Amino acid sequence: MMKPVFISLLLTSLLFSASSHACKPGDLGVCQSNLDLVNNALAAENAGDDITASKMYALAAKRYELDVCLVAGRVNYLSASSNAEMTRALRWYISGAERQVADCQYWAATISEELRNAPQAIYWYLRAIDQQHGNAAFQLALMYFSGDLVEQDIPKAKKYFAIAAKYGSDTIKQSATAALRKLKNKQENSKAD
Repeated sequence: MMKPVFISLLLTSLLFSASSHACKPGDLGVCQSNLDLVNNALAAENAGDDITASKMYALAAKRYELDVCLVAGRVNYLSASSNAEMTRALRWYISGAERQVADCQYWAATISEELRNAPQAIYWYLRAIDQQHGNAAFQLALMYFSGDLVEQDIPKAKKYFAIAAKYGSDTIKQSATAALRKLKNKQENSKAD
């Protein structure tokens, strides 16, 4: 059974992703029903009953008008305490990523990066960027800027920061724009020296 902290994180995550279906005070029974469904899906998956788990995840996803990969992937990601469990979340995200679901591509890349698989992370970040996913562009820019998992490549970092500044969420746009400004200032200062 999922820990209580994960239940509240899951609810927040699902409702944030499907804000038009946010729980209102009179809907608590429906919200609890969805949480129970997701908890039972995770329990079935933990017991090795992938067919039942898939059906339950699909029903929860349908209720929130989300892709099943986002629901199942997020549940597994939030409850992961080992690389094996993280890999299970990754499989769910890849199932959606292969169907061109940009958020699944982003999460497949993010988890691949956490698992230290640079080629797979880059592959899925690029697929998400192809669909104008600004957060994916920002994460890839950070990889190239920091040189973590890849050789540091400032021109590539600038390229992906620029994409993130164009397509990211407001916070990502601000962060990417600030990073581009700092890189430009650093470049100008090094020329002056």
